[in-house]
Amino acid sequence: MKRYKKESYKTKDEWLKHRGIGGSDVATILGYSKWQTIDDLYSRLALKKFKKEKQNDRMQEGTKAEPLIRSLYVIEHSECKVISPPKSSYWLFRSLDNSLITCSPDGFIKDKNNVLYGLEIKDIELIRTEDKEIWGSNELPQQYFLQLLQYLIVFNDMQGVCLHARLKYYVWKDGEYLYDYCVERDYWAFRNEVIKEIEYVKRKEIDFIENNVLKKKRPKLIIKI
Repeated sequence: MKRYKKESYKTKDEWLKHRGIGGSDVATILGYSKWQTIDDLYSRLALKKFKKEKQNDRMQEGTKAEPLIRSLYVIEHSECKVISPPKSSYWLFRSLDNSLITCSPDGFIKDKNNVLYGLEIKDIELIRTEDKEIWGSNELPQQYFLQLLQYLIVFNDMQGVCLHARLKYYVWKDGEYLYDYCVERDYWAFRNEVIKEIEYVKRKEIDFIENNVLKKKRPKLIIKI
């Protein structure tokens, strides 16, 4: 039995106000986020303080690229059915076990046996050698792996998630970083292989909800060394 519900919002502002802990917020709770502090997340959920989201040029480029990358994925994976987000609204899926645990997928995949999988799309610029080595291996950066686990927490009937990454490599030339080449790669997380990780992340989310958000108790700053 499905333990989640679907919601739809006409504007992004409405969606932002109704979302709970989303996929990108999991890294914040566990101290791996480069873009948000645990205090920011607490303020949004407990105090309803919403920061106006400012998209830089890189973020805008990623937003525009997502539907194009997904369209190519559909063409190249004709053996399965890909379900895209609505074009004229914003969808949000909420766990029935805890209303503050949410997810907004970049898409769904159904195989020939109608088995459900998630689809997360990333448009990544690789400049640093360290980042090139991480993405070139079979391992995902931790914050993105945690994002995939959120799919499996919210969608209890989902058997796995594919992170489809468009990796753009840059090289230093003539005093600046220039585009070199691009590859696309799939990274998978299957439920039966990450059961312990799913349970661990879920416990951390619930602990944050129950002991910080609901009690309006500001969390301690998390510092990863």
